[in-house]
Amino acid sequence: MLTMSLGSLSNGGVGNPETSVSQLSESTPQWTAEQAALQWDSSSPNDGPLVPLTESSHQIHTILGSFDPTSELPPLPPEAYRDHFDIDNTRFAIVQLVEHDYTIFEELLTRLGLVDLDYIPDDCYLVRLPADSTAALSAIEELSNHPSIRAVVVQHPGWRIHPDLMQISLDALSGVSGPAIDVDVTPAGDLSVEQIGELREHLTSTGAEEVRCDAWLCQVKGIDPAWMIVLANDGRILFSEPSSNLVLANDYARNIARVDEVVNNHNSGLDGTGEVAAISDSGLDSDHGDFTGRLLTIYNTFGPDNSGADTNTGHGTHVAGIMLGDGSGDSTYQGMAPATTFQFYQLEHDQSGQLARWGSLYDMFRHSRQQSAGVHSNSWGAENMGGQYTSDSRSADAFMDDYGDYTVLFAAGNDGASGQTTVSPPSTAKNVLTVGASTTGRPFTASVGQVASFSSRGNTLDGRIKPDIVSPGVQICSARAEEAQYPAGPSCSNARHGNNDPMYMKADGTSAATPVAAGATVLVRQFLRNYMNLNQPRSDLVRAIIINGAKDIGSADIPNSDEGWGQIDLQRSIYPTSGILALNTFFDYNQTLTPGYSYLYTYGIDGAYGFSVTLVWNDREGSSSASQSSPRLVNNLNLLVTAPDGMTYKGNIFSNGFSTSGGAYDSLNNVERVKFGSTQSGNWTIQVSNAGGNSQDYAIVITAMGNENPVSDLATVSSSLWVSTNEPLESETLIIGANWVNQAPSTTAPYDVKVEDLTTGVILYNVSKNGLAGGSSDSLVFTHAFTPTGFHDLRLTLDVYDTVDEPNDFTSGVNNNVYNLQINVSAIGVRITPYTEAGSPPVGETELEAAKIRHIDPSLDDSITFRLKISNEGTSNESVDFRVTPVQLLRNDGMLDPPADDWLKFLSIQPFYQLDEMGGANSEIVLDLTLRDDTADLGATPYPLYALPGTYVVDLTAWYRSSPVVSHTVRLTIIVDDIDGMITSLAGVSGLTAVPGEEATFSVSVMNPGNSPSVYNISCETPNRWTISLGDGNSSSITLEPLARLQYLSVAVRVMVPSMSGGEPAAGIVEDITCITSHATNPALTQTDSSTVTVAVLEEFGTDLYSSNGVPVGAAGNALDEAVNNGQDLNLSLIVSNLGNVPIALNVKVTPSNPNWPLALFCNDVQDDNTLSFSIERGESTDCRIQVIVPPEVSNGDSNTINIRIQYSLTNFIINRTELK
Repeated sequence: MLTMSLGSLSNGGVGNPETSVSQLSESTPQWTAEQAALQWDSSSPNDGPLVPLTESSHQIHTILGSFDPTSELPPLPPEAYRDHFDIDNTRFAIVQLVEHDYTIFEELLTRLGLVDLDYIPDDCYLVRLPADSTAALSAIEELSNHPSIRAVVVQHPGWRIHPDLMQISLDALSGVSGPAIDVDVTPAGDLSVEQIGELREHLTSTGAEEVRCDAWLCQVKGIDPAWMIVLANDGRILFSEPSSNLVLANDYARNIARVDEVVNNHNSGLDGTGEVAAISDSGLDSDHGDFTGRLLTIYNTFGPDNSGADTNTGHGTHVAGIMLGDGSGDSTYQGMAPATTFQFYQLEHDQSGQLARWGSLYDMFRHSRQQSAGVHSNSWGAENMGGQYTSDSRSADAFMDDYGDYTVLFAAGNDGASGQTTVSPPSTAKNVLTVGASTTGRPFTASVGQVASFSSRGNTLDGRIKPDIVSPGVQICSARAEEAQYPAGPSCSNARHGNNDPMYMKADGTSAATPVAAGATVLVRQFLRNYMNLNQPRSDLVRAIIINGAKDIGSADIPNSDEGWGQIDLQRSIYPTSGILALNTFFDYNQTLTPGYSYLYTYGIDGAYGFSVTLVWNDREGSSSASQSSPRLVNNLNLLVTAPDGMTYKGNIFSNGFSTSGGAYDSLNNVERVKFGSTQSGNWTIQVSNAGGNSQDYAIVITAMGNENPVSDLATVSSSLWVSTNEPLESETLIIGANWVNQAPSTTAPYDVKVEDLTTGVILYNVSKNGLAGGSSDSLVFTHAFTPTGFHDLRLTLDVYDTVDEPNDFTSGVNNNVYNLQINVSAIGVRITPYTEAGSPPVGETELEAAKIRHIDPSLDDSITFRLKISNEGTSNESVDFRVTPVQLLRNDGMLDPPADDWLKFLSIQPFYQLDEMGGANSEIVLDLTLRDDTADLGATPYPLYALPGTYVVDLTAWYRSSPVVSHTVRLTIIVDDIDGMITSLAGVSGLTAVPGEEATFSVSVMNPGNSPSVYNISCETPNRWTISLGDGNSSSITLEPLARLQYLSVAVRVMVPSMSGGEPAAGIVEDITCITSHATNPALTQTDSSTVTVAVLEEFGTDLYSSNGVPVGAAGNALDEAVNNGQDLNLSLIVSNLGNVPIALNVKVTPSNPNWPLALFCNDVQDDNTLSFSIERGESTDCRIQVIVPPEVSNGDSNTINIRIQYSLTNFIINRTELK
């Protein structure tokens, strides 16, 4: 955004002394780009420990307030906006998870036919229920009873509208008249193109002055506020809010951003070559010399008028010059990336000078990306909406989450004088790079190294750190539009336009700061492409690199609401040094984390040179309807750095500009940093973990003096030590197991493992192990019988004799080589004995252990029955109680999860049991326990619903009611086998046709009738090798994402009919198409489906007109003129070609503007004065000749335009013309 400071009104431009470069940069060594790139290395992590998910507040944050749905009443809107049965109208429901693990919820969405529409903090999702009322009721019932779902809540209409609009509408409904209003409407994400069109029509029918809609935004201008209650009750709308008024928010810039140092010292070719950028702004002086040959197009598609000119302040031209002007008018003012080609989106209404945008940011960014842009600079924002997360913010986040290779920058705004929380939307989006302005030290302005007073301050209303960075934005000299009537600043160069107006002007603002950062962003992308071989650098990596190199200006106090993470510094970002020494840069962008999991990176660091870590990810778009103070973060990653001495540092916990220990994990920002000045040397560990949400990819950048350290690190894990029963009996033979990992990349030396009973001082097991490979695990199992009764403290010790050099053990770091477990050994009194599968008592330990395990073939059964004996082994009659826990899913890591299916349990004899003393007639009881997957349905049509595969467990406990400490627990295991399957079908193949050069499209659907997630491969071909593309790609084969039980997926098959060549392919030709679908892990499952495509009729022709000298005349709009002489007899040549695949009949008519010049038409040896008809076979052409005689008496300057119309039908014709003069 641009402002004009008092400094700009002084004589502070040409002729004034400039601040020297040496004041603005650090001493920098020279080395080539190739040498510097050798300091960059791609890192690969190892699997880290499981991490707990972030504890939920259990609050649902609505636009009107927050509440716990299980214990508090919701904040109800006014009566008119209240509907306790809104589900019946909209099919909307808010679903709150017990823990924020979307991967569990995702299976429910698919199975129940729900659509995920929006995230609502905390840990809630707005879903659309199935249209079928029975299916909807069934879904609500299952959700309400599912162990991973905490609550299902109705969303009142008043929670889908901004409170300001609600009050205005209530006033209107009560008869208080008011002006029409402008509203931004966020449509639901499950609407089809047709439904968006219907929504637009319905909004137009309200009498609104103007309505524009796409899939992400409807802009409604001039609507009666009384209609707001209708919008709030419309199930096609997620949220309605007041429209935002958009406002427009380099010699010094290149120096302060240290672009010149990078170019001069390392990389003279770093200038934006090969990059395509986009700018959206007021307009552009397209023939300004600074842009010659690099402007691709000015688009009016999203602007308020059809003019791309920069007629008012020249804002857009100034911005473009800063980012990528080549300084051809004055090389002093070259832009940041002067070789970049670019496209421009004009957003200013020339007549009024007002800024406006039609359509969503998502649509504009997508259009730009389709035109090959990779960076988009926006020096504008919303007025008087400081810190808010708006529909535009959400739209930007959604796009960058969907298209991770596109980097967007927004100006923070120029409302800094109003204090904190003034950053303007859409710069409040999570995934954009938000840019504030810093000073430049220009004459009569503040000294360099400060945040400009006008630069908008953070944070956002939900507490996120914004701006991300600052860059020079005071008195920046750049291109001035020749047509600008009210230039935004005074001249700063002697260069002049043709009309003698200045070619350059200087101005202030975050508008000027943003293109500085955008130009640097382009250069980072070019560096990654040229030297790191990343063809499409991800935006999270680009942002991480820029933020990681930002320089703390003023006091050491980053992060803060003024500068964010500091001032952009390209040198520190891509060529970091400490003094004259080059630092190493490590990066990774190839990982995806599932909730509850982590990755570990280990480095050997020389702490004397500092150490910086930056983690960035593109988060899913935030809630459309939560209160502004509610967090917009959806997927919560955490950064944890462990020092050689074991001290830990969490991301974004800073003091005086550097990381400090302690504090809580950040649950607001999708940028997390750890930074040290001089620190300790040794082995450092970096952990990135997913503490809640959905699976999430990320980028991480580390700058330090060091190397990726191939250390080894033995570590215990959750449940590293276990006993076969939780409540063992005295002298009972138990199975004891231990497991552990090497969580670092290097193989360990040989080591010893010990398990001991600390209570009795007995070593239970001791073994020597060979080296354990990095990222691998190991385990041991043995048996033991405990005496006496009471608590026993067991300990697992790894590397007993300290033979492995590791960063975390008894002597350094955090001791992760020890795991303790306490068990309670009960007196013999009651025992549970499972019978064998044959129904007989087990004989020996082997049979006993086998009796605890059953397999289910889910194609035959959905239940299993265990026969159990409960025995009283005491010396008196006892009343025995018995408990069976719910069925739980046993994960590979030993953790237990609720099963996705509903499992029921049935006992043939219900407790309590009165048993005689041991040896008595009734000292034992035999009963049956049946466990059934109630979700499975083998009789379902059209396909059976099999039980989900996996290992499930239940724990059985029997105890004396008179003395509960006398008890026995047994774990039963049920293994449900995998069933593979595959069903395919074709759709849209009837009458499949396409004309040459176009695609015929049908779909192949694949369904998984089995019970486990399955991956399928599809490959299609034709006998003549016609081009086939599957899905959104360009390949004739595709591997599908895993399909869950009974899930199906339709894949578009696009068959390209070859373009015409020599009349082929002829209409009516039939080509066979064969698609083979196979199961990725079961080669026996293969299905072949066939169809045909017919070449449709293409009636197309072309013409070429040549002058009497044989020179091509060209298209009608750009036709060449021909000079003629009095009395000249000349012949124009016309070649008419049949470009289609059927014969066509054409009519040629020649019409001169001056009919007094003699004229004749010849085609195929047939002559006429001006009109002929003929037929042309496919692939053939006809030569025509137009003879024109110039009368001797014509005067100098007279002319005759010869118009030639070649017509196939009233709507299919070509006009050629040339002017003879």
